[in-house]
Amino acid sequence: CLNAHGNAESRQRLVQRVADIIIKEAENYPNFNTVTFTQTDNNNWCTCPACEEVKVKYGANSANVVLFLNEVDDIVQQYLKDKAQAEGTSVREFDILFFAYLGTQKSPTTTGSNNECYCHDHVIPMIAPLNAIYTKSFYDESNEIDAKTFDDWAKISAHIDSWIYGTNFHNYLYPYDSFRTIVEDLRFLKNHNVKYNFYQGQGEHTNVTAFGALKTYLVAKASLNVNIDYNHYVYKFFKYYFSLANDNMREFFDTTINWVNYLSDEYSIVLPGGIYEEIGAEKYYWPTMLVRKLTDLISKSNNDILPLSILNETSYVDESGAKIVAIGGTLNDVMSKHILIESIFPRFVNCTLRSDDFGESELAAMRRQFAIDCADLGITNYKEGNANTIASLGW
Repeated sequence: CLNAHGNAESRQRLVQRVADIIIKEAENYPNFNTVTFTQTDNNNWCTCPACEEVKVKYGANSANVVLFLNEVDDIVQQYLKDKAQAEGTSVREFDILFFAYLGTQKSPTTTGSNNECYCHDHVIPMIAPLNAIYTKSFYDESNEIDAKTFDDWAKISAHIDSWIYGTNFHNYLYPYDSFRTIVEDLRFLKNHNVKYNFYQGQGEHTNVTAFGALKTYLVAKASLNVNIDYNHYVYKFFKYYFSLANDNMREFFDTTINWVNYLSDEYSIVLPGGIYEEIGAEKYYWPTMLVRKLTDLISKSNNDILPLSILNETSYVDESGAKIVAIGGTLNDVMSKHILIESIFPRFVNCTLRSDDFGESELAAMRRQFAIDCADLGITNYKEGNANTIASLGW
């Protein structure tokens, strides 16, 4: 409870304690300029009379955080000013960032009679709209409520950061079509004066199937220029990331994305595009002919790059004159790995939902090789959470 359940003396000790910890960390990391003050993943919030009074007065639970951190910030900034004066240096810029997330996503509806609930210059909300539909952009009507959150917080703070999402946390190994919306969402954030954005994907994995590398590429490019041409950069990605397998892997991508969009339209009630939807729950979502087509495209792609194994080179010049350079091995090694990463998704479908399509010994062999390949690629989880590892499947 940030109000110490209404005990003013205890609350002041809490404010001082948090300020002391922040000052200590600031001293421990002299080259850093931000500390986070964030809650865990739940909607629970203190409902004591003191917290409820603040919520009613200012219109949201988040007011408790703003008021508390403004007081903490007063102590921290005074310390930094005093230190600068004593050392004859400029005052260090140092921010306190907090989550506008779940129970605190809604902004205060008023800053109060003395503007006391307006975020100090160094107290910054990081808006994290967990329930947004990330297969649609913030400009889409399906995200109207979450988009409005940014407008509302802009009335409470001059500086806004964001934390947005780009994967399905219940189904890591299935495709999640946030590709095109990456560019649109980053443009939305820039237009709403967001200074810093964190784009969360699958932190557990060294490599991410279902074209996680393309998402990383688009985030990197659009973070520098929110007006990039999406189609141009997708074209460039496939040309250089898959080399001679470009055409078949692009067909694999287009087939996959067209299908997940069909599922979203056909089963919009249960598959609206959220980051926790169960797209891997039903066998009929992934028909045999579709999965077979995808695995065939993987085989064709591996055949496409066979000439690279003969060259045994780390680079080559393609027919357009562009030089393609492999990082971390020969061209054949790198392109084989890229294709292998994308094979994980359809193979996982075959090993789980479509396991009845295979004989017992064949399925066992498929699962063993799948587990080996995932381990080699650093793909550890089929779902978010320490208990949901591929190793736990016993394959």
